Amino acid sequence: MVIKPHRTKHLMTVGFTMAVIAIISMVFSIATNVELRTQKVVTRTVIQTKEVVWTTDQERIQLFIDELLTSKSAACFREILKRETNGYNPNAVNSDTGASGIGQLLDETYRTIGLKKTGDPLAQVVASLAHIARRFGGSNSVCNAWHYWQLHNSY
Repeated sequence: MVIKPHRTKHLMTVGFTMAVIAIISMVFSIATNVELRTQKVVTRTVIQTKEVVWTTDQERIQLFIDELLTSKSAACFREILKRETNGYNPNAVNSDTGASGIGQLLDETYRTIGLKKTGDPLAQVVASLAHIARRFGGSNSVCNAWHYWQLHNSY
């Protein structure tokens, strides 16, 4: 490789600058190591716990919905569930359609969303939300489902 004479001065300047940066980095690193070795490290972990007492499935469901959804989506979802099971009953069964649980989902709906039918109220809420997301999609899917429910008495 041949270096042109006018580039030599430039390369020497770049090389010198890089050497200075390397030396500064080493000095900083050594100073940091010395400082870390001379200081005592105190670690303190604070764990905040919340004690929640759930007395009913409905209270558990309400808290779960509040944690999962925005206030607007939560309000829409509560309207759907209130009308589907009249009180968040995980054992509710529609004798005409066979739909069951809090969200009144059909066995076919559980298969479509890839979940197993369950008696667990919170799992039923998750299944209902999965069904809504799949069917109505988008950022406003829960309220779209509520709007649809108002027109068709189902979602």
